[in-house]
Amino acid sequence: MEPVYRKYDNASDGETLYIQPKSTTGVGSLYHEVERIRRTYSDMEGERANKLSISPNYEAWCRLIHVPKKGRPQLVERHILTENLGDKDRDTKIAKQIRENSRSLAKTKKEVEQDIARRSFGEIFDQSSIGTSERLK
Repeated sequence: MEPVYRKYDNASDGETLYIQPKSTTGVGSLYHEVERIRRTYSDMEGERANKLSISPNYEAWCRLIHVPKKGRPQLVERHILTENLGDKDRDTKIAKQIRENSRSLAKTKKEVEQDIARRSFGEIFDQSSIGTSERLK
């Protein structure tokens, strides 16, 4: 969008002067659409790749679908800044706590191996809610 200009007067040196008229409501100015040079997808892709390649460490860009309460979903872009936790100053207490929590949430090795064997050999339990399931032999 560009403002609309109207011829106003001629200067003493012959230069034409223009003004930007106000809208009929008296608020704001008049604008009209102008066709701009369109950029190809590959041009935009190259620009994004260049931007990502020169971005500093611990920064990221992502696109997410935002679904507002009213209106249509929109694609929004977010710039994420993280912090460098450093290799030398790792907190061993936090690392130990994370490992303990992970182990308490995980299945035992025996349970995992049984589950793999069950899936590999096609065993399907009778209490399955699927009506067409059969026990494979």
